[in-house]
Amino acid sequence: MKKNRMMRLASGLLVAVLATTSMISGTYAKYTTQDSANDSARVAKWGVELQAFGNLYGESYTDEIVADTEDEGAGIRVQSNGATADVVAPGTENEQGLTFKLNGQPEVDYQATVVVKHQNIFLAKGEYGVMIEAEGITEANFDEFTDDLYTLSSGVYSKADSYTDATYYTLEDAFPEGEFPTTGNYYPVVYALGGETSVTGNIEADTLSAVAEKIGGSVLVANTSGEVGTKTEDVVASKANNMVTTTTFVSAVHDTNTSVADTLKLGHEVLTWNWAFGDVDSVGNTADGTDKADTVLGNLIAGVPGVVVKTAEGYATLEKADDTDLVFASGDADTVYACLNTQFSLDITVTQVD
Repeated sequence: MKKNRMMRLASGLLVAVLATTSMISGTYAKYTTQDSANDSARVAKWGVELQAFGNLYGESYTDEIVADTEDEGAGIRVQSNGATADVVAPGTENEQGLTFKLNGQPEVDYQATVVVKHQNIFLAKGEYGVMIEAEGITEANFDEFTDDLYTLSSGVYSKADSYTDATYYTLEDAFPEGEFPTTGNYYPVVYALGGETSVTGNIEADTLSAVAEKIGGSVLVANTSGEVGTKTEDVVASKANNMVTTTTFVSAVHDTNTSVADTLKLGHEVLTWNWAFGDVDSVGNTADGTDKADTVLGNLIAGVPGVVVKTAEGYATLEKADDTDLVFASGDADTVYACLNTQFSLDITVTQVD
């Protein structure tokens, strides 16, 4: 009996142990930790398209006023005598011009930087002429000359009221039949910007400055936060807008998924120019004296001796600085009387903003 009781007790303990083991096993199973994550991504779209093509100037111009043509049937009217120098002259133009396009709709925030560098050909308002050496002047016939006679000293021609043993000159007036052709400085090369923005140059204005401001004004538009960006201007030396000017426009940061062309307003622009021929302005209206002003500019670039401008001291000799193509009067290093070079460059950069 006692043995049977012992067997029954052992069996009961085994069942209890098995039951307890089962409970512990079940408790461990409830503490199992499991996790999973699934994600995918593609590269955000950039897709900003920027194109710039064409040329503003050429080494030669044909009868059809086309720059750098290869048409053998076209007669060349204007051609540079320099190996690589581009030129402009009265009667030349470029109707194809320089084209630039900015498009795209990036999926990131973006910002644009536009740098415009420019310089204009111009002749400052003034009284100009060329001094021609007079021959056969003697003390006996000095008073017989009806033209005024001048003598040269330190680059300035002064009127001679009495005879001395000197070389004499007479003045060939650049504008004998009228005044200077414009109320301000004369700008012969007139630029026009067409496309989604539009500006037409004025012959009495610094036209490339107007073009630069129009392009920059398109970039400096308000974003959704009301920010408009910044503008900085760097003028070489201290000659105001008569020198090479570099203007930098930095746009505000614009939101993702907005059209670059709509936001920055530079979807398709064309810059062209023309230099009218004869006494007419850029649109064909009569403008007395423009051809004479053109002649002064042509003589200055050719280095014709004796080209002068009237100053308080007399008629001062004009000389071109070879490194800048700016024209100064003898004894006056601060006043720019002419610029004989024109240039325009445009650099556009669009970048992602973090």
